[in-house]
Amino acid sequence: MVRHNKKDPNRSATDSIAYANEVLGVQISKRIAQRRLKRVGLFARRPAKKPLFKKKHRKAILEFMRSHEHWTKEDWSRILWSDETKFNLFNPDGGHLIRRPIRMRYKSRYVRSTVKFGGGSLMAWGSSS
Repeated sequence: MVRHNKKDPNRSATDSIAYANEVLGVQISKRIAQRRLKRVGLFARRPAKKPLFKKKHRKAILEFMRSHEHWTKEDWSRILWSDETKFNLFNPDGGHLIRRPIRMRYKSRYVRSTVKFGGGSLMAWGSSS
């Protein structure tokens, strides 16, 4: 059961019970499954969120860095830097739990990628030079 949860961190204690009943032929309660997973260090946690970062994004950043490699301080002083952030008006996006070992928060298999979508949020924009 523990090996099964380590293979797929998105499985819940209820999924573990179903696996134990069907595959292992063992009847266990939800509480026993939770305790067993906690004992080996697999606690239920919300996954860390970070923007989806594809290969094309890495390529674009590298291209930008190479094209501006020899810029002087004066060149950079003519740039206007801006950023935006999203505030949810109602509930936060998601509420999904995963099982992960301690100190593995940002390991790629325990992180849930995020993408933008419309509705129920407020966007704020700011800039500096």
